[in-house]
Amino acid sequence: MNIYNEIIRHQEENRAAALATVVKVEGSAPQVVGAKMLIDMDGNIYGTVGGGTVEARVIEDGIKAITERTAGIFKYNFSIKNGAEGEMICGGQMEIFIEPLVIYPMLYIFGGGHIGSSLAKIAIEVGFQAVVIDDRKELLSSDQWPESVKLLQGNFTEIAQKLNYGPDCFIVIATHGHLYDQDVLEECISKSYKYIGMIGSKNKVRTIFNNLIDKGINQKLLNRVHTPIGLDIGGRSPAEIAVSIIAEIIAVKYDKADNLKLMKLT
Repeated sequence: MNIYNEIIRHQEENRAAALATVVKVEGSAPQVVGAKMLIDMDGNIYGTVGGGTVEARVIEDGIKAITERTAGIFKYNFSIKNGAEGEMICGGQMEIFIEPLVIYPMLYIFGGGHIGSSLAKIAIEVGFQAVVIDDRKELLSSDQWPESVKLLQGNFTEIAQKLNYGPDCFIVIATHGHLYDQDVLEECISKSYKYIGMIGSKNKVRTIFNNLIDKGINQKLLNRVHTPIGLDIGGRSPAEIAVSIIAEIIAVKYDKADNLKLMKLT
C-alpha cells in the first residue's frame, strides 16, 4: 500500500490522523529507519512499524498525538525470548517520530438560510472549512456561495449520518423554519465534536430537549448544546448573529468558553 496516497486521502477528507516514522534503530528491530505508519482516531493503521506489542503502543501514542495535537519522538524497547533459557531479553530499540497531520477545523452548518450563508462566509475567513447542508436545491445552486464553501443538498438526517465527526468538528443547527432541528440534533448529539449549537427560542429549545429526553437521550449530552447560540453583542441582523456565533465557536476552539463574560443571546 502506498502510504502517501492514504495521507493525501485523509487530508482531502479532513480526517484526523497521525504519522509515525522510524527515525533510529539499535540492535535487533523489526523495521528500518524511514518505515512509516498512518494512524487514525479509531486506531486503524496503514503501513507498519513492525507489528506486535510495540506497534500497539505506537497506535496508542498516535491517537494521543491527534487528540493533544502534539508531536514527539518516542523510544520503544523490544523483548525477544531466549531459545535456550526461555527468558525475555532485550532485542533492540527503535525511536519513532509521531506527528499529527494538520487539518482545518470543520464547521457543519445545517441550514443554508440567511444566517447559515453569513456564517459560512465568515467561517472560511477565520480558518474553518465550511460545509453547508440543506434540502433546498435552488438555494444551494445559487451563485451566492464562495467556491471554498462545500455544499451538500439532500435529506438532513441522512447527510448527518455520513459526515466525518471528530475533535475538530463544530456543528451549527439552523434549519429553515426549525423544521428539522430536532432530527439533526438527535443524529449529531452522540457523535464526537468540539462544539454543537442550535438556534431557537427558550421555549422551542425546551420542547426539543424534552422530546429527546423522552426518546432516551441523556441529559448530560443535551447539556453540551450551546443554546441560545452565540454571544449577546447587540446585533440582530443575520450577519451580526453569524458574527456572534463564530465568536462563541472561536472561544470554544481555544478552550476559552469558560472565560466568556458576555451574556448569551436570548
